[in-house]
Amino acid sequence: DISVPIPGFLPFPVTASVTVTATDNGCTGPPQVFSVTATPAPTGNMTLTGSANICQGQNAVFSVSISGGSAPFTIVYAIDGVNQAPITTNNNPYTLNVPMSSSGVVSLVSIANSSCTGNATGSANINVTPTPTAAISPGTTNICTGQSTDITVDFTGTGPFTFVYRINGISQPPITTPGPSYTITVTPNNPGTFNYTLFSVTSNGCAGTVSG
Repeated sequence: DISVPIPGFLPFPVTASVTVTATDNGCTGPPQVFSVTATPAPTGNMTLTGSANICQGQNAVFSVSISGGSAPFTIVYAIDGVNQAPITTNNNPYTLNVPMSSSGVVSLVSIANSSCTGNATGSANINVTPTPTAAISPGTTNICTGQSTDITVDFTGTGPFTFVYRINGISQPPITTPGPSYTITVTPNNPGTFNYTLFSVTSNGCAGTVSG
C-alpha cells in the first residue's frame, strides 16, 4: 500500500500523477504511473434565522451555508441527537424548515456531495409552546329572568389564556385567565334565548382551537 498525503484544504479539485518504480536486487522495473484526483469536501454551517420560540405545529427556520465542493449537496440534521431524513438540494445557502412538535435541540450533522462528506457545525435550542384549546360543554339551561347560571370554559395548554366568547354571534371583550378553567356567570335581565359560543383562544402568543 502506498499513502499519498493530501492537503487538508483544497479550493478546487486537483489531479496529480504518482509514479511508482520497483527495485529488486539492483534491477529496476518499469515505472507505473497512477493518476490521483483529490476533490474538496463540502463543509456546512447552520444558523437560526427564525424565532427560537415557536408554537406547536410551526417550523423552526434555519439557513445552511455550504463551502467547498459542488452541488448537489446532501444535508443531514438531528433533533435531540436523532438523525432526520437526508435532504438533497442544489441551493446554497439552503433554507431548512424543521417541523417541531415539542421543545428540543436542532443540530447540523453532516454535509455531503457525490464525492465526499465534510464537517458540519451549528445548533440551536428551540422552545415549543403547546397549542391551547378552550371548550364549553354543550347544553341547554332554562332559568328565569334575574336568576343566574354558570358556564364553565375548560382549557388545555400552558396559561395564561386569553379567550373571546360570543352571545348570539356578538363578540364580548377578551378575558385573560391563568386556567385551567374559567366560569362565566350568566344573569339575563330580559326574556329570550341567549346562545353562548367560544370564538378564539390564545396563550403565550399561540392561537388555539375552540369548541362549544
